[in-house]
Amino acid sequence: MKNALLIFLFTIITATSKGQFYFGPQAGIGVATLKGTEIEMTNQFAYHGGLMFNIPITHHISIMTGGLYSSKGFKYDYVTQTRTTQANGSGGTDTLLVETGVKADATLGYLDIPIMLTYYLGDQGGFFIQAGPQFSYLLTSSATVTASATYSVVSGTSTAPAPAETTTDLEFNKSDLSLIGGIGYKLPSFLLVYARATTGFMKVIDGDYVADENAGENFTIEVGVGLTLGGK
Repeated sequence: MKNALLIFLFTIITATSKGQFYFGPQAGIGVATLKGTEIEMTNQFAYHGGLMFNIPITHHISIMTGGLYSSKGFKYDYVTQTRTTQANGSGGTDTLLVETGVKADATLGYLDIPIMLTYYLGDQGGFFIQAGPQFSYLLTSSATVTASATYSVVSGTSTAPAPAETTTDLEFNKSDLSLIGGIGYKLPSFLLVYARATTGFMKVIDGDYVADENAGENFTIEVGVGLTLGGK
C-alpha cells in the first residue's frame, strides 16, 4: 500500500511537467433509468457530487478520475388486462376482467470511480472530449415493487373476488461496471463544465427477485460543473 502511494505521487509529480495537474470539487444533475428491459421505464431525477483529479500525460491528453457519490434509479408503472372465467352458483361460468398493475420506484446511491482518457484542444484547457470505464459500488438503496389486482364481472351473476395487493422489497447487485463518455470545456478561470452519458454492463436488480430480462442495466445522462484547483 505504501509503495502504491509513492508510485501514485511520483506519477503526479512527473506528469505536471507535461501539462496541468488539477483537482477540485464537482457536482451536477441529470436523469437515470434502466436499459435492456422489456418494461417501459420512466426517467428518475439523478445527481452527483465529489472530487475530480486531472493527471496530464501530454499537453493535450490526460487521465481524469475521481470519486463521486451518484444517485441513480428507475420508475415504472404499468397495467395489463386479461379475461378469465369462474364457475357460478348456477352450474355455469362467468367471465371476469382482471386488471393487474405493477408500480416500482427505486433510488440507488453509488460510489462512482470514473477513469476517463481526456483529449483537450488546448494546453490542458478549452474544449475536451473524454471516455473510459467507470467502476461503481452500491452504498444505499430504497426500492419497492407494489403489485395489485382488481376484478370485475363482464358477464354472469357471480361476485367478483376482492382486490389484492402485495409489496416486495427489491435487492440489488452491489457492483457495476460502465462505459462513461462526454464533452466539456475548461475555462481560463477556475471553472469546468461538462455533459456525460453512462451506460452500464451489469444487471442492476438481483436476478433472484426479478426475471433476468427485466433486471436491467444503469443508464444516466448528466451535466455538471467543477472547480479546478492547482492548475495555472
